[in-house]
Amino acid sequence: MTEALPSTEHIFNALRRSISDEFDDLTIIYIPYAEGDIEAAFEAKKQTLRGHGAGMKIIHRIEKKLLDASQGSFFVGLSFHETASGFGLIKKREAIAVCFICQYDLERFKDSNTACKFIGYTTAFEAISQYLKITKPSDAPNRNSKTEHPIRQRLKGQAFAAMMLENTSEQAMLRDILKTLCECSTTQALHFIPEENPLPLAIDGINVVYKDLKDEIPPKCGQLEHTHNMAEEIGNTYDDISLRQWVKFCDGAQEMAWADANQNHIICAAVYGSDSPYIRSYAHICAEMLNMTPVPLKNNDIYNPFAEEDANERIHNRLCKTAFAEICETVHEENNPKIFLKKARKQTQEFLNGRPIGWCAPALIEAENAYRLFQESRTAEEDIIDNAFEASVSQIKWKDIRALNRKFITHRRNGGDLSARRALEIIGDDPTYSAYKNAFELLRYT
Repeated sequence: MTEALPSTEHIFNALRRSISDEFDDLTIIYIPYAEGDIEAAFEAKKQTLRGHGAGMKIIHRIEKKLLDASQGSFFVGLSFHETASGFGLIKKREAIAVCFICQYDLERFKDSNTACKFIGYTTAFEAISQYLKITKPSDAPNRNSKTEHPIRQRLKGQAFAAMMLENTSEQAMLRDILKTLCECSTTQALHFIPEENPLPLAIDGINVVYKDLKDEIPPKCGQLEHTHNMAEEIGNTYDDISLRQWVKFCDGAQEMAWADANQNHIICAAVYGSDSPYIRSYAHICAEMLNMTPVPLKNNDIYNPFAEEDANERIHNRLCKTAFAEICETVHEENNPKIFLKKARKQTQEFLNGRPIGWCAPALIEAENAYRLFQESRTAEEDIIDNAFEASVSQIKWKDIRALNRKFITHRRNGGDLSARRALEIIGDDPTYSAYKNAFELLRYT
């Protein structure tokens, strides 16, 4: 484990104690961990966990979950332990919950205090939810027992964290958090999934609910429980469409970010290129948080993931034809078919860099083959070059190019290098992309 993590222990301990002040039979254990070090971090906490009555139960749950746990900060589970006294008529119940905290998440914010409180409250929300379902089922008729969409659950957790920061008069900290999340949504997000951090979409709803309900605390209900209930209400306010559109906004923003588009360019593409009022709204929220003013894009011959696919496909087809025509003219002038291959390599490298629109490298390779045949054969017709290009480019479907581009971006977002060799491994034996392999092989071996 790195040296940076122990310095956060006192913050998480204070957070744990503040939660136990209201729920005195609930203990939340936070386990910070560094990349690749989650099992060692868990091992270091086992002695602490064993000291709790339900410690062995939660240890077994963690061991099962860590087998397929994704990276990031997450709540593992909650376990109860009950003891009887006297003749078994009086029972004492105590609960333990465990949350893993990823170092990458802590480093994303300006200071560790902000990071620990926001992430700590976010992950603790699920622990408190499960605790209340068991200890106060009659007080929570609106709590849904069925499995929720993970993004909605995440929204509730982040809303809970945001309002807890408001409760402690740390509004400036909340704005820093919103700015960081918007920043991460519109830049290359390595070891971070903006789609699963939807707090920005709900900031207006949070402000309304918090202002209206913050002082209306029911009898026998503490601040944490009341804030939890407000977060439940906020999360249930947003329908599935709004959550799916948040994912779509982040997907598009990440496609552009990994193609080296700047934040202003991304936000402008969303505001002026999307037909979805949700996506335009989310783009405006990010623009406000990042102090930007969206303006129409000057160049419309670009890949805009927020636009309708028909529009992107038309641009793609036009760029392919234009590129072929310009290259043909140069090839004829210089009588050098290798120019086709030079352009094909350049296009494929741009594809690997996240710019797929106008990619027709396989067809340019076929055009080069046809040109050499035209040079070498007295009977070959001049239109053999055009025919070869058209036959090949007709097999390059825009929807398939975009799908492959997303596979490449996913690989890069997970920290992988994307070379021509790696691209061929990603393509594998998928018949959808069999006609594309020659372009990546050309780049790999020349």
